[in-house]
Amino acid sequence: MRWSGLLVVIAVGLYVYTAEYGKLEATESKVEVVKDACPGEGCVFGDWQVYKETSVRAVPDATSPPIGILVPGEPVIAKTGEIHMVPGIAKVVGPLPDHGKGIEKNKPVEILDYLGEGYSRVRQGSNYFEVKIARSRQECPVRTIRYCWVELVREPTEGKWWVFVQAKRQELKGWVDMHIAGIRRPNGRH
Repeated sequence: MRWSGLLVVIAVGLYVYTAEYGKLEATESKVEVVKDACPGEGCVFGDWQVYKETSVRAVPDATSPPIGILVPGEPVIAKTGEIHMVPGIAKVVGPLPDHGKGIEKNKPVEILDYLGEGYSRVRQGSNYFEVKIARSRQECPVRTIRYCWVELVREPTEGKWWVFVQAKRQELKGWVDMHIAGIRRPNGRH
C-alpha cells in the first residue's frame, strides 16, 4: 500500500511538471518588447554618429511612415532601446550556477535579450535575472555547465532592435530600426 501511494504521488508530480512545460511549448509565439535594451558587449546609449542615410519613425514599427531622415555625419543622442522578440523558454535541468541565485528549479525560465559577455536577461514570473545561459540547442555540446543548466523548450528569436534617437543639429527625434540603420557609436560599435 505504501508503494502504491508513493507511485501515485510521483506520477501526479511528473504529470504536473510535464503539463506545465507542454503548455509553454504549445503557447503561441507572442512578440514581447524588452525595454531599455542595448545588446552586445559594451553597448551604451549616448553620443552616436550617422554614417548612412537613416529613416526615423514616430513609433518603433517598420510599417509606420518615416517622420524624417538622418544624413551621414550627423551626430545623434541615442536615448533608449527596445527589442521586439519572441522569448525562448527553458526548463532547469542542472545545478544552478552562482549567477542564477533566485531562480526556482521547478518553474520555466523565459530567455529574453542578449546582454553581452555570455550574459542574457531572463524572466521567471515577474522576476528578472542576468545569467549565462544557452540560447540555442547547438550550444550545449560545446559549452560548459555555466551555460547548459537548462534544456531549451523553445529558442528565443533574434528580434528587432529599435533605438530612440534625438538629432543634435535638427528638431528630429524618433525610432530607428538598428538592423538597417546607419548609426553607431564613435568607436564603430552599436
